[in-house]
Formats: sequence, structure tokens, C-alpha cells
Amino acid sequence: MKKLSQKFNENVNLAILDGDEILYIYSIEGNHTLKLDLKIGSNQPAYCAALGRVLLAYLSEEKINHYFQKIKLKSYTSYTITSKDKLKRELKLVKQKGYSLVKEEYMQGVSCVAVPLRDNQGKVCAGLSFSIPTARFEENKLSLLVDSLISTAKKVTMPEDY
Repeated sequence: MKKLSQKFNENVNLAILDGDEILYIYSIEGNHTLKLDLKIGSNQPAYCAALGRVLLAYLSEEKINHYFQKIKLKSYTSYTITSKDKLKRELKLVKQKGYSLVKEEYMQGVSCVAVPLRDNQGKVCAGLSFSIPTARFEENKLSLLVDSLISTAKKVTMPEDY
């Protein structure tokens, strides 16, 4: 994570699903003056975070149905998805693409891209992300960000192969 943060000079985060929210368990900050101050141990609603969506997308059908039965989708910004049908479609896309991109849905001015992290059984157990101020986010670098996150996630999951 440190190498990834240094390479792009952006925040890199690690989170798990904790009930209906994500729980940040590790974060490395970039050196920019403009950055997101994430505290380890802080929570965020899963449905409007890239890390949350990447974790929700890989839940079993039973667990995802249970999740949708109990949550209420609150709007945090004008971009927050508040339709359960639209969110379900988004989660399917996340699973197909293998990553999640969320722009300003939880916090104005913050964009995040996340990938799943798998345990040694291949089950998604955490998520790895970049948090980037939207003013600095460049759409043409998305594939490079995603590829770098995936490469790091694989190294964490299968270190003996590297």
C-alpha cells in the first residue's frame, strides 16, 4: 500500500464490511496538501463508497437481499444513488468490471476507485482503494489506477507467487 501511495501520491485505503458500513482498517496518505483525512476505525455507509460497493457486489444473493431489506438509502450529496433498483444494477456492473468508481456520492469533492481483496480461498474479504480529490482525478488514468490496485491486491493475496 505504501508503494502504491508513493507511486501515485494519493491516499490508499483498506476496508472491510462491518454490518451495513465499511470500516477503514488501514490508510496511507499521499503528500498533497489537498487530501482526504480518513481515520483508521472510521465508518462510512457501504452503498455510497467505492470500497463498500466492491464488497457488496461479491456478497451472496441471500446476503445482498438481506442488506437491501434493512437499509435506507440517504442522500449525502446530489450524486448519491438513493434508488435500490439503480444501486442493484450498479453492484452488478461492479462485479462484471471488477472494480468500483464512485464520484462525490458521500462527500463533495472526493472520488474513489476500489477493487476487491481476496483471501486464500478466493473469497472477497476486504477492499483496496484510492481516495482522490475530484479536482485532481483524471478519467484517462482510471485504467492505470485500477490495474495498479488489482496488481497490489494480487500481491497481498498470493505473495508466494511474487
